[in-house]
Amino acid sequence: MSTIEIREARDVATQSALCDLIEDVWEQRLVIPEMLRAIAHAGGYVTGAHRGDQLVAASVAFLGRNAAGVPHLHSHITGVAPAVQSHGVGYLVKQHQRSWCLERDIHAIEWTFDPAIARNAWFNLQRLGADVVSFEQDFYGHGDDRFVVRWALDDAAPRDEPAAEPGDRRVPIDDGLRDGLASAIAEGHRVVGVTRVGVYVLRRT
Repeated sequence: MSTIEIREARDVATQSALCDLIEDVWEQRLVIPEMLRAIAHAGGYVTGAHRGDQLVAASVAFLGRNAAGVPHLHSHITGVAPAVQSHGVGYLVKQHQRSWCLERDIHAIEWTFDPAIARNAWFNLQRLGADVVSFEQDFYGHGDDRFVVRWALDDAAPRDEPAAEPGDRRVPIDDGLRDGLASAIAEGHRVVGVTRVGVYVLRRT
């Protein structure tokens, strides 16, 4: 695959193209140009990944603070064109986000993802080394469960596949995922990783 260049979208036309790409990927209109214009103007992260003249990915993030008041970048949505999915474009976008943040003295990125999608779990928890900070049921109000993850940027590194220890809970990604996660977390366990076959390993804190 030819070189991918990631750059901020500073004009309305490019921001509109990002919205179109996200709609194509997610099959619904999730962001509008006016929103991206406002986020970019306010100092947020609005970028596109380009392969030559072709837009192949879009990413939108805004500034936030956690409950302790520590600033972070909240990565709201990223879409990668189907033709280049599984080619490392998403990883390049995350590394660009990391550099963008560190240049601005921001040392963490947070985002949400569906814990039922195993490939995203592996990418977020093992390849990037992000930590699950909470399990939010019905995050968007429609049965959409989400993990909130935090990526500490100063020491970000991939992690090996977790090996379960005595006392750990193993929760497979199947029809019992929601109840399994909720039960384990209520008992004081936290997610330490996910296996390649799609089993979350939770350890008592």
